[in-house]
Amino acid sequence: MYTTPEKFQAGHTELHHSHPNPFEPDLIKNRANLIQQWSDLIQYQSSLNQALREVQLCRARVEQCYVKIEQHCRGLDKYKQDLQRQVAQHQGSVKSLNDSQGQAQIDGWMP
Repeated sequence: MYTTPEKFQAGHTELHHSHPNPFEPDLIKNRANLIQQWSDLIQYQSSLNQALREVQLCRARVEQCYVKIEQHCRGLDKYKQDLQRQVAQHQGSVKSLNDSQGQAQIDGWMP
C-alpha cells in the first residue's frame, strides 16, 4: 500500500533535521506541495470510485429497461400475430360470403 502523507512528511522531517541543507526552504515547500497533491489524488480517487459505483447502478437500470422492452416487444409480436390471424379469418369469411353471393347470382336468387 502507499505511504500516507503524514508518514511521508515525518520521514523527510527527520532526514532534514539530521543533515541541514541550504535548499531546505524550497524542499519544505516542495514537500508540502507533494503532500497536498497526494491528498488531492486520494480525494480524486474516492470521487472516481463513487462515480464508478453510480455508473454501475445506471448500467443495471438500463439492463432492466432492456429486459422490459424485450418483454413488451414479445407481447406486441404476439398481439400482431393474433391480429393477422383474425384478419385472415375475416378475409376467409368475406371470401365465403362473396362466393355465396356469386353462386346465388348464378342460381338466380340475387340480381
